Amino acid sequence: IGGLLSATLMFGLTAGVASYPALETKAEENEKVTVVATQTSGEGVIDVSDYEVVINVNEDYTVEVTETVTVKFVDETANSFYRSIPHSAGAISSVSVSCEENAEFYYVLVEEFNSVKIECFGGVATDKEWTYEIGYTVALDANSINEQFVFNIINDGWQNTVENIVIDIEGTEIAL
Repeated sequence: IGGLLSATLMFGLTAGVASYPALETKAEENEKVTVVATQTSGEGVIDVSDYEVVINVNEDYTVEVTETVTVKFVDETANSFYRSIPHSAGAISSVSVSCEENAEFYYVLVEEFNSVKIECFGGVATDKEWTYEIGYTVALDANSINEQFVFNIINDGWQNTVENIVIDIEGTEIAL
């Protein structure tokens, strides 16, 4: 089922990425790692030069996610960077956020309808670049998982340039 899990995740991730005006998409897959690399574009106040996601799917239907996002602020109206996680607040736990070398950094969690927004503040200025590390766990509903499992990594909320996307997925065998 590990192969099925990876293949299904790959399908879901590619479908999510394809909804953007992608300039280039490449995918590689082996037994434990699925990598999707693409470039998306849009008008925004930030550019994301690197976006790496590590996902571990656990036997207990939880998904541990670590995102490393390198952000450059390109518009003087920017006052924060935020990441919206498309799951209900009750499904999200163990949130951790850091921004090394940014002494002004702090973050807040905002519960929204069917999502949790992690908003990062401090050190924001035009042409300033920071790398944020965001970690969280998502508890999935075991009853809603069947032969397919789709986990939305890049949703339609990203209104900016995103380059160099790498996604590493490791899964535990899950009995369906």
